[in-house]
Amino acid sequence: MSLSKIVEELIKDPALRKRFAADPVEVMQEFRLTPRQRGILLSMDPTEVAKSVSKELADELAGFQIPGGEFRPESADFLAEAGGADPQYPSPKPGIFRYRVNPPFVYDTANSRRGVSASQLKSISQNLIELTVFGQSYHEAELKLQTKAAPVKSAVLQTNTFFKLGTFRNTILRAVFGPPGSANDPTKDWVVGDEFQVIVVNTGLKVATETKASTSLWVLA
Repeated sequence: MSLSKIVEELIKDPALRKRFAADPVEVMQEFRLTPRQRGILLSMDPTEVAKSVSKELADELAGFQIPGGEFRPESADFLAEAGGADPQYPSPKPGIFRYRVNPPFVYDTANSRRGVSASQLKSISQNLIELTVFGQSYHEAELKLQTKAAPVKSAVLQTNTFFKLGTFRNTILRAVFGPPGSANDPTKDWVVGDEFQVIVVNTGLKVATETKASTSLWVLA
């Protein structure tokens, strides 16, 4: 079968759309898509998909609107927060709605900053941050935590702590990070004043892309 066939059926069949939103891999296997075709479809980008189908189908895709309420968020965690991704179809491009950390957020209201407390991390969580990201349209993905300012420093992903949960429509990504440099030096601490970006790397596409959360994660005192 072709990419055109699955796109045509997804436009026509709400039951197939529901199955795809829950498990796109199973549906793509049924339509026998090639790895390249899977990457194109998983981009959820109508412009990109249109390049690989007939002009007639591309025109139909451009005008297609999924009925309102067909894909409802599973919880408030899948609603946009502070400029996060628009969770409403028919624009199901990969995106981050919001993220949470443990230990919980602390706030520097004077500077309008939200982040984690370096002293709390050291005293109650073994200097580790548990990061949970709520988003959509991630099939294969990685989580990164990197400073915004150069030179870029990357928090250290702890072994066997990354998990992808939920569905394609409502994706949960969870991982635990240690301070930058702690892989080689366990005495490394989080540096107060560092500003980190929460980044999801969408590795399931034809070309891997990065999505960044709209708000920074600061290391506060």
